[in-house]
Amino acid sequence: MKSSIRFTSPLALSFAVVMLASAGCSSASPPGDGQAAQTSEAVSTAAPSKDPCPSSLPRNGTSCSDDNLLCSWGTDPRFGCREEARCNAGAWENLTYSCPSHEPSCPERAPGEPDGGGGLNGSTCSAADLGITCVYDEVAYTCAPCDGTLCLAAKNVWLAGNLAAGCPARVPNFGQACTSNGTYCNYNVCADDQLVDWVFGASFTCENGFWTAYADSICL
Repeated sequence: MKSSIRFTSPLALSFAVVMLASAGCSSASPPGDGQAAQTSEAVSTAAPSKDPCPSSLPRNGTSCSDDNLLCSWGTDPRFGCREEARCNAGAWENLTYSCPSHEPSCPERAPGEPDGGGGLNGSTCSAADLGITCVYDEVAYTCAPCDGTLCLAAKNVWLAGNLAAGCPARVPNFGQACTSNGTYCNYNVCADDQLVDWVFGASFTCENGFWTAYADSICL
C-alpha cells in the first residue's frame, strides 16, 4: 500500500514506503494549538512579504523576489486544476497541472450528512465531479476516492471536514488577500487519487494578510 506525506499545495511531496498495516489520514496540528507539527522533507512556503502575487500567471523563469512564495489563479472548483506557480530561487516556476477541461459544478445541496469530523461520509459522487470542493454551512466537501491511503475501490465519495469560522465559502487562491490573520482552513487536504496527476484538496493559513499554503499536514 502506498503511503504519502501530503503537503498542502501542488508542491505536495509523495513517496512510497513499505507498510505493514493500513493507515488512514491524519494532519499535523494546525497553528496555535501548542503541538509541534511534523514537517519531514517539507517544501517551504511563504506568505508575501515584499510583493503580493502577480495578477496573473507569470511566464516560467521570470524573476520574483519572495522565495518560496506560492501563488494560484482562477476559480476552478477543483483547486488542483487552477494555474499555480512558485517563486523558486528568484524565478517563477510554473506548477500548473493538466486537468480535464470540463469544470464540474457544485450540487445545489450538501451531499449527504456531514460526519462532523472529516473523512469519508459515505455519499457517492461521480467521476465527472472528481477533485471538486464545495462548501455548505462551514463544511467542506471534496469528491475523491481516497482520504490519504484510505481508499474505496472503484468508488468516489464526498470527503467532509468542518471549517473554522472565517474560512471562505469558496476555496481561496494562494496569495489572495485575507483579513483573519491566524485562521487555519482545511479544505480536505488529504483528498487524493493515486491514479491521476493533480492535487485535490488544500489547506491555508491567513498570514500577513494573504492566504498562504499550510505545509505541515501529513496524510498517511
